[in-house]
Amino acid sequence: IRASQWAPNLVITESLFRGNGGDGITFESFLELGSFGQIRNCTIQGNAGIGVRHTPVTLFGPTVRNSILWGNGAPGAAQIVGTHFGPMDSSVQGSTTGVGVLDVDPLFVDAAAGDLRLASGSPARDRGAGVGIDPDAPDLAGRYRIFDDPVVPNALPGALDAIDLGAFEASPYVGDNSECAAVPNSTGRAGRVHALGSARVA
Repeated sequence: IRASQWAPNLVITESLFRGNGGDGITFESFLELGSFGQIRNCTIQGNAGIGVRHTPVTLFGPTVRNSILWGNGAPGAAQIVGTHFGPMDSSVQGSTTGVGVLDVDPLFVDAAAGDLRLASGSPARDRGAGVGIDPDAPDLAGRYRIFDDPVVPNALPGALDAIDLGAFEASPYVGDNSECAAVPNSTGRAGRVHALGSARVA
């Protein structure tokens, strides 16, 4: 995808960029101040070019948060080029520049086959910050985004609403979204029920 200064507040979220012949995402700026775009909870993997490119290098660039940039370009190539502000709470191959940036294989289920969900034991699980995320907003596959895995320690100290990095939220539950409809309770909000294993919920 290519974004110009004419879309300075563009927000790209819950998206997958894979297998492109060029860059995953390119922000183009022609003004000195640059572009203020945002990339949140995206998986950018297996593109021939750079994962995220900001050109030219200006005072401000797009922000990258809760995302995974892995396996883009030639071996050893930079995953982010020209972004003035370093990524936050993300997994970036070959770099730890930024705040809470992890340079460890995110362990996709099967990257070669295009399955970029997070496998069991992935360091990208519960690694992101859920601040400002709508608790009812789904991930790319339609799963609830803020879904804390009790088996995985939250990476951010004190975070009760940690989320997974990338476009897909991992879930240990049957069918990932084994839920039944619920009517609003006394608070006016609908409840949410998840079935674990082969449990039967009536």
